[in-house]
Amino acid sequence: MRVPSAQANGGTGMYPWIDRGASPTSSWYRTSSVGTGANIATYTCVADTIYASYFSVPVICTLTELGVHVVNGVALSSARLGVYRTGGWGSPYPTTLLLDAGTVPTTVGAGPQFVTGLTLRLQQDVLYASVFLTQSTPGFSCGSSLTTWNTWGSDNTLAMGRSCVYHAQAWGALPTTFPSAAPTAVNAGTGPSPTMYTRYG
Repeated sequence: MRVPSAQANGGTGMYPWIDRGASPTSSWYRTSSVGTGANIATYTCVADTIYASYFSVPVICTLTELGVHVVNGVALSSARLGVYRTGGWGSPYPTTLLLDAGTVPTTVGAGPQFVTGLTLRLQQDVLYASVFLTQSTPGFSCGSSLTTWNTWGSDNTLAMGRSCVYHAQAWGALPTTFPSAAPTAVNAGTGPSPTMYTRYG
């Protein structure tokens, strides 16, 4: 699924993306984006912590790639990526694991890291959570402050208005059920949060 042509010269607006090539077909959408393509900060993660960013899609499609952008790497470290179902728009916390996509390196100089070849079928207007589990303390790229919440044109109607939440979780395979205690919003839901990237087919 191609990034809209109107975004081909910078990726700003309602469809932000990270560019890994010279054409829109080499671009990726940002989950829990905030209406800007700029990465204005670096978020230093906590080790043994699972982070969740919300997203939805306006049409039935297949998630084919999932990634993060490592700005400050840590030697011999990785992150595990995946997708959870949530309780829906009225109860948006992550619930059941849909996809454990495997690991990507978060070492020094890693830069953009993606898991490819995914085949997770997504339903339209369903609230999902893309997640990463940290092994160490890498720094990931961030968007600007979370004054709005939009993914593929959604608005800020998500309860709490929080784009990224986190919870302590031991390193390993993603748990089949997201930790039951209420997670914490990154930067209290009002500041930059780590960004995940998705591509659809």
